[in-house]
Amino acid sequence: MASSYSECSSTSSHPTNRAPIPPHVGPFEYHPVVMCKGGAKAARWISWGVDNPSRRYHKCHNQREKAELEHFVDELRTKEEEQCAEITAARHELAALRLVASKDEAKIIGLKPKIFDIS
Repeated sequence: MASSYSECSSTSSHPTNRAPIPPHVGPFEYHPVVMCKGGAKAARWISWGVDNPSRRYHKCHNQREKAELEHFVDELRTKEEEQCAEITAARHELAALRLVASKDEAKIIGLKPKIFDIS
């Protein structure tokens, strides 16, 4: 009787949570190699969903880290653009101040002979 029970349970029509084919190949053990945009080898995953059973797709292993890095790069680019604008404004202000200083220096040079004439 025990053997008939095990036969019935092994032929059960209830779905299991396990994939129909055990994953005996690791996500990086495949050929030909597919590379991520960052130059790393992409992991190959197998979907066991109802809509696309055993669909294979590639995903960058460092995708989450890449997204974080892209966020930081965007922040740095924004800061760089702001600093470049500040530097440009400071250069224009410096050029204007040099022009004023050169005009004032010319006035001082022109006034020196008058000071010596008075004394």
